[in-house]
Amino acid sequence: ICSGTTMGEQAAIEAYLRAMVVESDETKTVKQGADQGFHNYLYYSNKLANAKAIREIIVQDQGYGLINNLAALRTKDLEEWGNGKILQHVRDDKNAKDIKEIHVLNWNGALSPVVHQFDRHKELQKWWFKWKRKDFEKEWTEFK
Repeated sequence: ICSGTTMGEQAAIEAYLRAMVVESDETKTVKQGADQGFHNYLYYSNKLANAKAIREIIVQDQGYGLINNLAALRTKDLEEWGNGKILQHVRDDKNAKDIKEIHVLNWNGALSPVVHQFDRHKELQKWWFKWKRKDFEKEWTEFK
């Protein structure tokens, strides 16, 4: 389970975040990445079970839910996972060598709605910086 992919209703997230702050305050831990440990502790100790604002806690397996967390797959190249079917390459019409799009798929072959920690894989990181970063920065500037 990944602390970076926690989602829910506002009241539930507020209760979760208050519990995370309590863990940080009680342990006096200020190291980067400590949130993952607090997250794991809260989940496995069942400390959030009695929080009134949290109706239920659902943990979706990697590659089966709304968020596909790719850090869990960093032990080998993505092409080696799922019989080579976790990535789908769309080539540029003008230059077949260039990959215009990379679609990350869930294990059932459906397009992953959200891809978390894509930057843990060199191919995806390289592709994003080559093809998507400028578009993202432009949209972000226009949004602000």
